[in-house]
Amino acid sequence: MARIRLPITTPLLFWNSSDTHLEIMGLLLHLNMSGTKTLPLKPGFPRQYPYTQMVSRVLIDQIDPFHYTAGCEPISDILKMPSTTKSFGDVAEEHAVKMKEYDGNIYIMYSGGIDSSSAVIAFMRTWSPKELERVYILSSHHSVMEFPELWNVLADKFKGRILPSFRHVEYYLKKGYIVTGEHGDQLFGSDVIRAIWQTYGDVGIFKPWQEIMPPVYRNMFGPEITAEFIPRYEQTLSYCPFPLTTAFDWIWWFNFTNKWQHVKYRFLAHNGWSDPKNTFPRVKHFYDTPAWQRWSFDNHDKKIAKNYASYKLAAKEYIVNSTGFADYISKPKVGSLYQIWYTSEFYEAIDTDYNYLTREQAVEYVR
Repeated sequence: MARIRLPITTPLLFWNSSDTHLEIMGLLLHLNMSGTKTLPLKPGFPRQYPYTQMVSRVLIDQIDPFHYTAGCEPISDILKMPSTTKSFGDVAEEHAVKMKEYDGNIYIMYSGGIDSSSAVIAFMRTWSPKELERVYILSSHHSVMEFPELWNVLADKFKGRILPSFRHVEYYLKKGYIVTGEHGDQLFGSDVIRAIWQTYGDVGIFKPWQEIMPPVYRNMFGPEITAEFIPRYEQTLSYCPFPLTTAFDWIWWFNFTNKWQHVKYRFLAHNGWSDPKNTFPRVKHFYDTPAWQRWSFDNHDKKIAKNYASYKLAAKEYIVNSTGFADYISKPKVGSLYQIWYTSEFYEAIDTDYNYLTREQAVEYVR
């Protein structure tokens, strides 16, 4: 098959025609967490990770810092799906059942956090003891510390099948499939909620975004970049089927519509991949399905109640109702991937054919 890398002034789409066997290749993701300050981005684009990796699913290849090639469902496709009345638990358990189709061992990356806890509970509720014999838990001591009550259950249920999560994921992908809790944050909101809460308290989460987000971003990016950043993404708000009025609405929408591709492919950032084109497709993010995305649109009121402690409410209710661990309902969101990120070095960028790029090659795609 001929592979052609077009001049970067040409809008790029990933295309594979059975008639011509021509593949037009583009940039899938800029990966490197370091060196972002020196990227030659246009003025008005943040040079902080992960904002260098934003890929809009609303205005395709129009407002991103690089000319990225879309590798995820556009928002328009999700909105064409019929509305759902299913609960969080319904969607979780239906997806866990569907994962029985995978023909090999299943390695669940378990941090002890809300998203991975919900996923592993869905497996335990829908897979028989015999079926669970091919399911392994990838964890660390942080997993124990974050949710010790559930850890005691897992240590018994998966005895002899608990393995270290700090090993490169490709090691496990050569043996089976990895299931992660990725995209849970995008369904429910954003880690930026913590910055809002720390500065403005619970009330700030529900104040108009026009009042709260400019100072939050000025603190992150400075005034000049913020002055262009907000209008750039404000133009996407009208594509949401319901009004986006609060700071919480804004951070959810921004995360949901711009960060999906970054989260889907960021495992590829770690040095050490030997055959990503064949092994990475065996990474299965538990919340990366159109059904989950439709659920997020139809259950905006289930993401948070009246305070920061209730963030990811539907998932917490599912965990509490399934386990009886009532105190978990007020558990704060705790980031976990940084425990893995800082144990390895990073590639610069990757294209749609899973070729790693140098910085010189990557910056050719700068908008």
